[in-house]
Amino acid sequence: VEFVLCIMSNVPAGTSEPSHPGDYLWDYESGLGDFVEVSWGTGDQGWISPLTGEVIENDHTGIWQYNFFIPEAEAFEQQEGTIYWLTVEVLVPTTFNGAFGWKTSISQHFEDDAAWIEIRDDVDILPWQELLDPLTGESLDMAFVITPEPATLAFLGLGAVGLVARRRRRK
Repeated sequence: VEFVLCIMSNVPAGTSEPSHPGDYLWDYESGLGDFVEVSWGTGDQGWISPLTGEVIENDHTGIWQYNFFIPEAEAFEQQEGTIYWLTVEVLVPTTFNGAFGWKTSISQHFEDDAAWIEIRDDVDILPWQELLDPLTGESLDMAFVITPEPATLAFLGLGAVGLVARRRRRK
């Protein structure tokens, strides 16, 4: 399993659309040894598919946290006061039988809803969509923590998260 982390610019909300990711500014493709997975906790968990609106409640209990170690020389350097979007893409081998999801956040809501997009063969199928709970219609934000090394604050203060609804298989 590999991950692609991207930082994207912010497209502010317009009269007919919510704010959403814009241009790609930076990306980092993780390899083995660039991240560790740790058990974050357990409890009844479910899935929401933004593409289909399908909700599956209480089908698993494990919650995993992925910690990425990005070399300082390759880290994104943000500008104070600028809003960025973080996207995460999971690259799985064709033999992979599991599933990945992203936990929603219980932290204070910032700016706009999380967003998602469907991509097939590197082509955007739909425009970015706001991520709402299909049962309640409430805004959803995604959980993440960026902890810089003491020597660098390259990621501190990212304000928004984009979810790439793509599962690209690696051979």
